[in-house]
Amino acid sequence: MIKYLMTIFLITFGAIGITYAQSTGILDSLRWKKRILLMFTNSDTASLYRQQKRIWDDAQRALSDRDIVSFIITKTDVKASDGKDYGQHTAERLRKEYRIKEQPFAVILIGKDGGEKLREYDILANSRLFSTIDAMPMRRREMGEDKKR
Repeated sequence: MIKYLMTIFLITFGAIGITYAQSTGILDSLRWKKRILLMFTNSDTASLYRQQKRIWDDAQRALSDRDIVSFIITKTDVKASDGKDYGQHTAERLRKEYRIKEQPFAVILIGKDGGEKLREYDILANSRLFSTIDAMPMRRREMGEDKKR
């Protein structure tokens, strides 16, 4: 009986550990490779969510040119721009890490260095997003390298 309970204990807490590691690792794995947009919303049917998503959908090429990946974080799930789902534990971890409690909507830009570059609690216009990114030293180097090609 003790072996059985120990097995259940290890399986349960092992799964929690894997989920926790996955939630902290999804952004870390992108450091120095991608810029990250985090959109926090209480619901994927909310008006601000739909408006922001439409703005991003219309700017896919410009987002891609700037090495941006996005994550939509509801209270119960995280969806990456590549379609991958990360689940409720990851959503809770990201909300805690970025201090998003009861705000119904927030957009956060994370630079390639892993630092927070911009936070908005309303629709983030592409002009503001792109001007913020394009002013970054790393982006300026990237644009210079693109011109040389």
